[in-house]
Amino acid sequence: SIGGALIAGLLAQAGIFTLLANGGADGQAGTYVFAMSGLALIVMAIFAPDGITGAFRQGLQRLRRALLQSRSRRRALAADSAVSSVAAHHD
Repeated sequence: SIGGALIAGLLAQAGIFTLLANGGADGQAGTYVFAMSGLALIVMAIFAPDGITGAFRQGLQRLRRALLQSRSRRRALAADSAVSSVAAHHD
């Protein structure tokens, strides 16, 4: 995906992350970035087989579902409150 390619460009061996890390590590970050990239690849293959963008999409879907459920609960509570209020006025 396009998002995956952009993230790969950030995290690649000579990518933006390496350039930023080299600034704080006196130019010696390349070795560590290579090891961290390998570890990140293994972790992503285990926990997010669809990749970073797939995991991001799933997170957005979960958030969207949670917001919709919360909204429907609030509406149900408001409807129950309105019915109780009307019933109290009739008694």
